[in-house]
Amino acid sequence: MSDELIDGGDEPMTHGDGESLAGRPSRRVMLTAAAWTVPAVIIGTAAPALAASSAPLQVGFGTFCKHNGGTNSGKFHLQTTWSSSFTKQKDIRIRSIKVGTTTLRTVSNVRPDDFDLPALASNLSVIFHFTLAAPAPPAGSTVVITYCIGDGDTTYTATSGALTPGTCTTNND
Repeated sequence: MSDELIDGGDEPMTHGDGESLAGRPSRRVMLTAAAWTVPAVIIGTAAPALAASSAPLQVGFGTFCKHNGGTNSGKFHLQTTWSSSFTKQKDIRIRSIKVGTTTLRTVSNVRPDDFDLPALASNLSVIFHFTLAAPAPPAGSTVVITYCIGDGDTTYTATSGALTPGTCTTNND
């Protein structure tokens, strides 16, 4: 039996003929490295799938404004764009829209409350109209849209950056 099969110390290993293996990593070092490499590869491949599943749609936020005057008091609209890499058309159902700074308030009378997102959509424009009780949201408000895809129970959220509500240039209902 060669020395390398029974080596357990820190002395350099040798072949059975006495040739030194100094400068080469020991079998123990190689096994330890291999044991840690396998979990790292498994963890590394799981992360992209997890990241992709958390944001199935890309949502952009545009104009956020209050309808001006008269019977439109408390009515707002929000311009959004929706993009996806789905290869088939999907029905997007809005569960809620919330607006605010530190405290988010749920809006009412959201139109549309669902829409069809075409296959491979790129920046599909959707304008939401809704009612928000006084007071008007302050500058720096965020908008959080909670939605689901089709009849699914899984909900997703899209959150804007800080938006400042303006006054719409047209009197939209």
